[in-house]
Amino acid sequence: MEFLLKDSRLVNLFYRNSQGLVSDTWNLRYRDFKGIEVALPSTRRQRRIAEILDALDDQIRREEMVNEKMRASWRAKMSASVSILGQEADAWGSVGDYFEIQAGVTMEPGRIPLVRPHAYLRVANVQGGYIDGEDISYLELRGGDQARWQLARGDLLVVEGHASPHEIGRCARVENVGVGALYQNHLFRLRGERVDPAFGEIWLNSQHARSYWVRMCATSSGLHTINSKMLGAMPMPSVSGEMQDALVRLQRAGWGNLRESQKKVDKLKALKCSVANEVLAPAVSCRV
Repeated sequence: MEFLLKDSRLVNLFYRNSQGLVSDTWNLRYRDFKGIEVALPSTRRQRRIAEILDALDDQIRREEMVNEKMRASWRAKMSASVSILGQEADAWGSVGDYFEIQAGVTMEPGRIPLVRPHAYLRVANVQGGYIDGEDISYLELRGGDQARWQLARGDLLVVEGHASPHEIGRCARVENVGVGALYQNHLFRLRGERVDPAFGEIWLNSQHARSYWVRMCATSSGLHTINSKMLGAMPMPSVSGEMQDALVRLQRAGWGNLRESQKKVDKLKALKCSVANEVLAPAVSCRV
């Protein structure tokens, strides 16, 4: 019964019989819930369906545990490697020594896209280590915008404000997603040629950077913020191109292994969904 009640088709029936002003506060009354009919198979078949879906859930949990252990091991290895690199650095500079720092475009009513809509990235798009392109927003493009704020491959974006001090300063490198887009004023763009952008991204997402922001970020009305001066003053090691390349290769290998592990989890979830759709279909082909 648990699997049946969680089936998306039955959940949709619950929504259709619910009432409320907004979707997250809808109420399904008991009499309406009671009136939803389902065609239950025999008890023996119910047990067999539950065994199959439970077995798939167990496989998914095992693969997720493997993925989490792999992720924790990779993070520990990266953290140790970054620490060693910092200890072996020839010298230290600051982020401002290696990158030009530019704040993004300020959003205002006149930026509502009407005539010349253009993509721009928000804080939500900038995750630690990647650009999330699932929900890209648009603004009204003005003359001079692209010359000042257009993103190019290899640019780094850094988050300027967040409710959590541990999310402040998280960084993502522009590769395919985001090229040509603009970016909002709650992000800083870092652009430079003296440091491999991939290495810069690793450093700005490292525990060293996290500790720096926890010490330095200001708080206003529950929002933790940084400014370009703080960002420019963040210490950054001066290391050879070979050492930068080695750290970047280590990161890419780790990401590759994690992606393969996640694919296994996703395949199992898709298999469970497919099996559940097939075996539960007769039960949810019901009258309301």
